Amino acid sequence: MMPDRNEVIEGLKKVWDAFDNMEHELYADYVFDALALLKEQEPERVEIVDSDGGRTNWYVCGGCKTPINQGDRFCHECGRVVKWK
Repeated sequence: MMPDRNEVIEGLKKVWDAFDNMEHELYADYVFDALALLKEQEPERVEIVDSDGGRTNWYVCGGCKTPINQGDRFCHECGRVVKWK
């Protein structure tokens, strides 16, 4: 079974907080990098852009604001997963 990403993030945050002396600095860097990578994988919400009072709408990635097609699972620009609901 695949671990839950949010649980892993919370666990790594606790480990990060536990590093309080310099001899563990290398390990703290690994934890910090792992947190950054996991955060990058969080889905972005799709945003609706209204161009002319509701007659023409299109969708954009919530992260990089690049237009995406309805139903796309990933942003074509930044590669992030997009969340439609």
